[in-house]
Amino acid sequence: MNCTGLLGGIWELSDFDPLCDLPEDGYLTAFHSGNVSEKKLQEMIDYVERYGVDVTPERVFTLSEVPDAHRYLDSSDSYGKVVVVNG
Repeated sequence: MNCTGLLGGIWELSDFDPLCDLPEDGYLTAFHSGNVSEKKLQEMIDYVERYGVDVTPERVFTLSEVPDAHRYLDSSDSYGKVVVVNG
C-alpha cells in the first residue's frame, strides 16, 4: 500500500510508473477532495435520502482498535468502508 498527500507527507512518487510498476493483479486508486462544496455535499445527502442508499459502515472500530481496523481492511474478509470512532 502507498499513500501520498497530506497523510503520507509527500505529493509525488519519484521513479514510479503505474503502467510498468504495478503487478498484474494490482490496482491503483485515487482520491482528491479539492472539489468539495457545501452545495455538492448537500446534493449527495439529498441523493442518499431520496434513493434510500445504504451508507451503513461495514465495521466500526474505536481509536484504540486502529491496528485491528488496518488488519481488517487488508484482509480478504473486508468489503466496503470502516469507521474509526474517536471517543
